[in-house]
Amino acid sequence: MKYFQLLLNARYDVMPCINGWAQKYDTRFINEKDCHKLPGRDLLFVESNRDTVFPSVVNFPFFLVTDKVFDAIKMYEPGIISKQVVLLDGQYAKSEVYFMPILKSVDCLHPDTVWKGDHKTFRKIVLDRSKLGKEAIFRPAGASHTIAIVRLDLAESILRRDTKGIGLIPCDYSEV
Repeated sequence: MKYFQLLLNARYDVMPCINGWAQKYDTRFINEKDCHKLPGRDLLFVESNRDTVFPSVVNFPFFLVTDKVFDAIKMYEPGIISKQVVLLDGQYAKSEVYFMPILKSVDCLHPDTVWKGDHKTFRKIVLDRSKLGKEAIFRPAGASHTIAIVRLDLAESILRRDTKGIGLIPCDYSEV
């Protein structure tokens, strides 16, 4: 099975810039064990910009998806936990409801994985095939809470749902 990093397409340059998120969200709690410490539903404001587009995936400051993407995720991972986050541009009366899926952390990175200098993001993801489970979407253990890896079948389902701004980067695999 093939896997991809799911993220915002790099061509989207007018995405929402979320204000004040650090005061409301301790990103260390974005995991299955501690997610109960996060608000179940929240409202976050974005910088006002008449050109802002709300894409189907947001990777910063944490991984968020619209209802269309989340519906696809729930088909493949029915028990997934999520938090709801509404992004609002009050000046231009624009808003979008997002879901923050709490992704399972999977220890699946091969030593050939190339990290960027911050050791939170990747230059190249190399997955160890022998450590991959049946998860359709997950976060590699040790990676930041903004990294989401999806299986090919889920990626195809997401793309068929009239989504916008979806980016997919293929993952490499270790030779078994």
